[in-house]
Amino acid sequence: MYEEDDEDRIDAARHLARLDRRAAAAAFRDIACDDGVDDESRIDAAEELAGIDPRAAAEAYRMIACDDGVHDGLRLEAAERLPELDPRAAAAAFHAIACDDGVDDGLRSAAGEQLAEIDPRAAVEALRIIASDDSVHDGLRSSAAEQLAEIDPRAAVEALRIIASDDGVDDGLRSAAAEQLADIDPQAAVDAFRSMHRHDRPGHGRSFAGAGPRPGWPGQPEPPFPPEPPLPPEPPLPRW
Repeated sequence: MYEEDDEDRIDAARHLARLDRRAAAAAFRDIACDDGVDDESRIDAAEELAGIDPRAAAEAYRMIACDDGVHDGLRLEAAERLPELDPRAAAAAFHAIACDDGVDDGLRSAAGEQLAEIDPRAAVEALRIIASDDSVHDGLRSSAAEQLAEIDPRAAVEALRIIASDDGVDDGLRSAAAEQLADIDPQAAVDAFRSMHRHDRPGHGRSFAGAGPRPGWPGQPEPPFPPEPPLPPEPPLPRW
């Protein structure tokens, strides 16, 4: 028995569009929303659908963008088609991608940035999650925290504090986070700088090579005790 492949289904729907646009829209929607169809074919079907029924296409693109079984790049591509069709659906799609720790770091960051342009309130949560995720590249975490500070400074405090206190983060980015924190919450910045200095020891954070011996540190001699003062002379015995 002959079985249609994905391209055959799309071709059939295209032919159908010449005869019955409503039926063709239903066919394209079925293809675009079918998670058993090839990812790129789903995108192609949604694109065809947009020319017939933009509202239905928006729903199809949203489903593709939120489907964690779809290739990361195609998920973002689907989300990027949404703003002109349905900004609310676009916000939901970008939020889903930005908060998905299984998605490539760069694509998560790109989704968070575009979300901020559509729905700043939704972007606050997404950017906070990226900035606080220690599995994300340091530079992208720092970038997310900076953007978060522009949208909601209070929400940025915790993200900047986490970066500044994370001894696994690049030292320059930690210092930059603490400095930004000082502009928003000086006390939190003080705590962050203290945390950084607590970790400033050999083998942990900054290097002290060439800084000279530090008495009392492992491998260094203890400082000598100061000499004891001489005892005062005894008073002369009285004469009887």
